[in-house]
Amino acid sequence: MGPTRDALASQAICRLFQTLAGGTGGPSALAEALGKSKYAVSQQLGQLREADLVIERPHVSGDARRKFYAPSWERIGEIFAQDHALELQLYRDHLIGCELDEEMARGGDATLAISGAGRLVVVRERKLAHVSIEPERAAEAARAVDRTVWEFGHLFRVYLGARSFPTLREYLLSAYQEAVRYAHQLGAGSELARFMRFQADALAQVEALNTLLERALDEAGTPPAPTQGPVEPPRTVRDFQAVGQETTDGTYVLRSGAGAFIEPDMELKL
Repeated sequence: MGPTRDALASQAICRLFQTLAGGTGGPSALAEALGKSKYAVSQQLGQLREADLVIERPHVSGDARRKFYAPSWERIGEIFAQDHALELQLYRDHLIGCELDEEMARGGDATLAISGAGRLVVVRERKLAHVSIEPERAAEAARAVDRTVWEFGHLFRVYLGARSFPTLREYLLSAYQEAVRYAHQLGAGSELARFMRFQADALAQVEALNTLLERALDEAGTPPAPTQGPVEPPRTVRDFQAVGQETTDGTYVLRSGAGAFIEPDMELKL
């Protein structure tokens, strides 16, 4: 993910990505739209290719020698899935119903973790006392998580044109944070909306986010068929307690009572 992280933090790459999202995909047209040389645009396209943030498509003219590029919304979904792996794991466990006390054994080692939204949390992984979850139930939860990731990629597509930030990284963070903040205003018709309401429970800008999500899903079409094989029921589940929050300058402020959860020499996972 190293090249991807570099691309997400670049203002120049963000402008190029936005131009691609607007439908300008040929190197010459991109250079003209951005006021840059074809060489500079070619170098930046190389960064996007290395980060898997762009895909090459056949030119509308049918000329195989001419190249045409478009954003990879699937890659945006992959970044979202990695950044918010903790939240998605908790959501999967919630859908399966693993939070029920009778399904799990007490205890388990605790670790500190920084979530994709910048929260400092204490996470405990608990072994299930017995695996009584049907595989179909686990598979359904896995499909819901996959659809959540897919929907976010398509939401990001319209979010990019409805908000203004200098880097793609800031777009990603803002899209997630805004979705959590206004989760209860979202309709019930999408898995991403249900995921965000779950996040808002566990924890008005301009154009309403539910409008963006509806437009994103209208434009997205049909979600892909599941690609993974049989899903085994989980043998461990996680619960968490938020104990701190990242501030705008990148430091962390612990909440009152955090000392009751943080133990000496506790491992910190990023």
